[in-house]
Amino acid sequence: MFSLLCVNVAEVAVGIVVAVILVGGIGGYIGYKIWAKKHGKCGCGCDCGNCTGCGICPSANKQNDKSK
Repeated sequence: MFSLLCVNVAEVAVGIVVAVILVGGIGGYIGYKIWAKKHGKCGCGCDCGNCTGCGICPSANKQNDKSK
């Protein structure tokens, strides 16, 4: 088993690097989404001029409440 790892050490190293990049990217995306939700940002970007779901958008509802 150990000899198999020694022979394929480059492939194992590349696999670990790719896994770390993927996990970091996914973690960063999820972290950004959590941050955006806490700061009242909407996933759609809140361009309500072309949005059919404007009535359910939390950011748009906050903006409408402020303008009243």
